Amino acid sequence: MLLDKRGNSNTQERIDILADFIKQFGKNSILRVLADREFIGEKWFKYLKNNGINFNIRIKKDAKTTNSQGQEVQVKNLFLHLKPAESFTIEDPRLITGVPVYLTALRLSDGEFLIVASSKNDGQNALEYYKERWQIETLFSCLKSRGFNLEETRVTDLERIKKLLIVPVIAFVGRIVLANGNTI
Repeated sequence: MLLDKRGNSNTQERIDILADFIKQFGKNSILRVLADREFIGEKWFKYLKNNGINFNIRIKKDAKTTNSQGQEVQVKNLFLHLKPAESFTIEDPRLITGVPVYLTALRLSDGEFLIVASSKNDGQNALEYYKERWQIETLFSCLKSRGFNLEETRVTDLERIKKLLIVPVIAFVGRIVLANGNTI
């Protein structure tokens, strides 16, 4: 679905898109939702949890949560003990935007954190699941500048853009499905 605006979707648009997907393909066709730091929020997390949709969503290191004593802290403070390339999952759910989630973090080689909020305790698998999101970035890169050059087409009509995207997106998704040993 294409949105007639710049930037990313808002929470209600994401809910509407997911509801349309579920209506078309069923909730059981969703293994999990993977998303980056822009796609968080109480309403969004509650929608996913209330509908039994698993998620692994990266959160900002300065997001607020509580420590084991119930004090409000930045989420990165729960993982300061990690060394580069080390990861850790907190066993008990913590509140992020008022919603209980499971937190897993990896300290990157540059000292920064990759922190993932999950709907269930996926343990270290949360990072493996989240890593699959990189394929979305690869698709966008291919569509924008590495080959397809979508922005150079100068097409602005949403219906024409939608038609223009169908074949390369299906091909890309098909490649991923086949690469993972599944059938189409």
